[in-house]
Amino acid sequence: MADSADLVTTLAQREPHTVHTNFADWIKESTGKTVDAGTVALVLRLYPHFRRTDEYQASQEEHKERVEREAAERRQRSAERTQARLDRLTKQADELRAKLAGATPTAPVKAAPTKTSRRRPATSDAETPTPRKAPARKAPAKKAAKVVPMRKAAAKKAPAKRAARGGPADDGVFPMEHDEF
Repeated sequence: MADSADLVTTLAQREPHTVHTNFADWIKESTGKTVDAGTVALVLRLYPHFRRTDEYQASQEEHKERVEREAAERRQRSAERTQARLDRLTKQADELRAKLAGATPTAPVKAAPTKTSRRRPATSDAETPTPRKAPARKAPAKKAAKVVPMRKAAAKKAPAKRAARGGPADDGVFPMEHDEF
């Protein structure tokens, strides 16, 4: 322990660095309280050594025990509230069962139709929809002599259509000048 006391004394005697001065200035700007740079340096240098002391370790153990005890109390209160809610709901369910047992039997209630899609009409749970038949497949068509894609065919016919309407043929020139916009 003598080495630790000598180390603390040595650390306390050192001059503060610019980091400590800057930190002291920041504390003054942030909080408005004036703190000496030497005090800041002393605190920053000695805090790691303080954390290793028996006094600090004991206070940490007390804190940890208090936090665990409070958490256990919160869990206990939560379990009690849950149990009270369960008891209340069980009591309500028993009352409803007793009411239903003493009630006269009535006609069964028909379920409301459920929404399906626009194509099929809605059905209730009692009605089962009839399965739809798959459409019959057509026989494969005979191959044509030459199949030309629609875009190519339309591209070939477009200049002739424009010329027939009195427009220019497709010569690759934009039909309107840009200054007309």
